Amino acid sequence: AVLTGLIPKAWFKDKFVLIGAGYTDNTDSFRTPFYSRLYDYAMTPGVEIHANALATILDGKTIKALPVAVSLMIVLFFSLTLLLVERRFNAIISAIALTVFCSGYSVFCLIFFERTNLILPMISLLTGLTFTFILIIVYRTLTEGRQKRWIKKTFQEMESSLVLEK
Repeated sequence: AVLTGLIPKAWFKDKFVLIGAGYTDNTDSFRTPFYSRLYDYAMTPGVEIHANALATILDGKTIKALPVAVSLMIVLFFSLTLLLVERRFNAIISAIALTVFCSGYSVFCLIFFERTNLILPMISLLTGLTFTFILIIVYRTLTEGRQKRWIKKTFQEMESSLVLEK
């Protein structure tokens, strides 16, 4: 239309023009996070995906990630905090603390990302906290079992020696 003179060239000067099909039988449509069978346009047209990518770049709202060292420090901090909580309280309170940590941190990560476009380590932290909790519970179970057996054995020996003395 521009080449034939139907549309003035000035309309497109210093602008990005994306051309694509938007009809329902379009094969250039893809499932995206906005995909849902509840809506009329269940698939997102390819040109719309490109338009969103272009808008993200032009607005400077690209996704940024923390340096690996900072991410590891966050995971280590929360794991040590869980360790201290678990050592001080019983397993049930520790499980509740783990649930609160994980839920609170997940919500914080989502809100923080929405406001800053900065990705915090979510999966690694949740996995690290879960493994820390499991390892602490296993360790506690093994050491407490050993202590209980030692105390029982000691008292049995003491009891049998007291019976012999009488």
